[in-house]
Amino acid sequence: MKIQKYRLQLFIFIFAAFLYASASAQPLTVKEIMKEPSIAGNRASGEQLSPDGKWVVFLWNKEGKSPDDLYLVNTTKGVAEKILSPSDLLTAKEKPEKPDPLDYGVIVNDEFSRSQRNSIGNLRWSPDSSKLLFTQNGDIYVLTIGESKPKRITKTQSSEFSADFIDNNRILFQQSGDLFSINTKDGTIVQLSNESNPQKNISVFGAQLSLNGKMIAYTASNSSKQISLVVPNYLGYYTTAPQQRRGWTQQTVYAAKTDGSFEKSVEVELPKQEGEAYIAGTEWLADEKTLIVDRVDKTHKRRQIFAVTFDGEKSKAYLVFEETDDKWIGGPARILKANPKLDGQFFLSSEKDSGFNHLFTVNLEVSKFTAGNANAEITQITNGNWEINWADWEMTGEYIVYLSTKENTAERQFSSIRVNGLDKTRTPFQPGKLPRADVYRGMKTSPQM
Repeated sequence: MKIQKYRLQLFIFIFAAFLYASASAQPLTVKEIMKEPSIAGNRASGEQLSPDGKWVVFLWNKEGKSPDDLYLVNTTKGVAEKILSPSDLLTAKEKPEKPDPLDYGVIVNDEFSRSQRNSIGNLRWSPDSSKLLFTQNGDIYVLTIGESKPKRITKTQSSEFSADFIDNNRILFQQSGDLFSINTKDGTIVQLSNESNPQKNISVFGAQLSLNGKMIAYTASNSSKQISLVVPNYLGYYTTAPQQRRGWTQQTVYAAKTDGSFEKSVEVELPKQEGEAYIAGTEWLADEKTLIVDRVDKTHKRRQIFAVTFDGEKSKAYLVFEETDDKWIGGPARILKANPKLDGQFFLSSEKDSGFNHLFTVNLEVSKFTAGNANAEITQITNGNWEINWADWEMTGEYIVYLSTKENTAERQFSSIRVNGLDKTRTPFQPGKLPRADVYRGMKTSPQM
C-alpha cells in the first residue's frame, strides 16, 4: 500500500509540474526565434587565410548581435583576438531620422536592416600577408598587421566595391560601374575601364588579374535588349512597381595593363558567336601574356575555350577546347584554373562524353598555334561515374586538390592527384589521400565548408 501511495503522490507531483510549466511557458513565435541575439548563436563569416598561411581573419560577434567584429587568429597558436569593431571606424554617431509615414513599406528600415549598417566586409590579404583590406559603408580601409588603427583609403559619396590587392601597394576597385586602381603610397589613381554606361544598360564585371598583377581582363555586358518586367509589390496603403530586366546580354571581353600604359583597353576578338552566348569565365596563364576565355554559345548548347594572345594593343584568339550538347551545356561547376608555376598549363572541368564533371589538363605551346587553333595537348585525369564540384592547384603547381562525390552522392570528399613533378626534393603528397581523413566525413553540402 505504501508503494502505491508513493506512486500516486509522484504522479500528482509530475502532473502538477507539467500543468505549471504549460501555463507559464511563452509561445515560441517567429519573432522570438528571429530576434537577436540569435538562439542558434552567431556563425563566423568572411574567413580569409593569409597567403603565407600564418593568419586567418574572420567576422564574428561574441554576443550574437550585428554588425560583426573583426577577428585575427594565428594558425599555429589558435587564439582568436578581436582587432576591430565597426564602431571604431565611425567619426560621429548617426543622427536618428524621424520616420516618414509615407515611406512605410517603401523604405525598409526595420531592426534587422539598421543592425547591418556600418558592417565590415570584403576582407582581402595583400600578397605579402602584411596588410588587410576591407570596406565599410562603401569606403576602403587598409590595416597593417600589428597596428591598431587602419588607414582610410577612400572617402567618397559613390561606393567603392569589389576591392582587392593588385600587389602590395596597389588596390583594384570598382566605382560608378568602372574599374580603377589606387596606389596607397603616392595616391595615384588609374582608370582601367571606361565601357560602363548605365544609361545604355552597359555594365562591367568579372575583373580577373594576372598572377603578378600586370594585366587585367574584364567583361562588358550590354543588356539594352533585355525586357523590363514590372513586378507589383502591394504594401497595404501603397503599391510599388520595381522593374526587373530579364533576357540575354551581349558580352565582350577586354584586357588592359594595370599601370595604365595602354591608350585604351584591348577588345578580345573571339570568333563570331552562334545564337545567344555568354562569357563563363576568364583566366590568365602564369606567363601573364595569354588569356584563357570560356564562352558558351548556341543558346547553352556549345562550350568553347580560347587562348588569346596580344601583340601590342591587338588580340588574336585560338580554339583550345570544344564540347557540344543537344540539350544543354551546364553541370555543377565549370572550373578553369591556370597553373601558378608553369606558363602554358591549366586545367578545366567538363562533362564531355561521359556526362560526369571531370578534370582535364591542358598544355599549350604558342609556337604550335596555327590558323585559329591552339593545337593543345589535352589529357583527362579523372574519370568514373562520379563528378567534381570544386578544384584548385596546390601552391607548387604539382598537384590538383578537388572535392568530389567519388564515395557517394551524400558526401563530398577531398582528394588530390599529381599531374607534374616540378620539385624532386620536397616530400610529396599522397595522391588520392590528401586530405581524405575521417574528420572530413559529414561535410555533405558546400555551405558547410
